Amino acid sequence: MTLDFMSFNPLTRIVVPISSFILAFGMLASQHIENNTQRNEIQLPKTVTLIELFTSQGCSSCPPADELLSSVLDQPNVIALSYHVDYWNRLGWKDPYSDKLFSVYQRSYASQLNSRVYTPQMVVNGKLEFVGSRKATLTSSLSKKSETVAINNIQAERANGNLKATYSLDKSLSYDKVYALLVL
Repeated sequence: MTLDFMSFNPLTRIVVPISSFILAFGMLASQHIENNTQRNEIQLPKTVTLIELFTSQGCSSCPPADELLSSVLDQPNVIALSYHVDYWNRLGWKDPYSDKLFSVYQRSYASQLNSRVYTPQMVVNGKLEFVGSRKATLTSSLSKKSETVAINNIQAERANGNLKATYSLDKSLSYDKVYALLVL
């Protein structure tokens, strides 16, 4: 059966094409808004969660925290770092990965966060510290939207045993601090 569009009354011949045009335009406008929203989401600054664990091979409570940190290594936008402190070395067995600078760094966090120095200690985004084996606390902190912004467009080059890195900051954002981490 074939319908002849001209056999419809004049009002139908005008209303149907106009309605089709309005419907099609509405669908296109809706898709444009949806695409524009996606573009805006892409343009938002990329946030990361920085998890730092202060640990030591001489600490009997540290292996569960080391395992917990390892469990989040593959999560998107997570930077997980482990620092072996040197204050356990005085007990007679030297941690080969320990460094005095890591202990100094941990003490600066203790001062900043009004906490004490201990292992295993996790610090998330430089703002929250807790016992490093507390899975629920880490999971909770990972579920919250991070305010730590990743710097894009980092260029690095190695020449004559030196590493030179250049970057630019988004002028529309304000920064309290900028950290650069060299992870090998």
